[in-house]
Amino acid sequence: MSSSAVPGVTGPARQASQSARLRNVGAVLREVHRDGAVSRTELADRMGVNRSTILTLREYLSRCTGTTTIQPVFRPR
Repeated sequence: MSSSAVPGVTGPARQASQSARLRNVGAVLREVHRDGAVSRTELADRMGVNRSTILTLREYLSRCTGTTTIQPVFRPR
């Protein structure tokens, strides 16, 4: 079982869960890339999820990248 697998979930349900996680991770990265530093509360409100989901996604990104923070790319406006 991979570290990103959901315990007790197998087959198509696992694939759907992993697919949803990847979509959510993509959404988080787009928000941070577009707007820079954003609070968990603001991200949760924008995405329609709760703050614990944002924390879980951050932990997932940390495991995947080996970092503890997501640094936005600075783009002058």
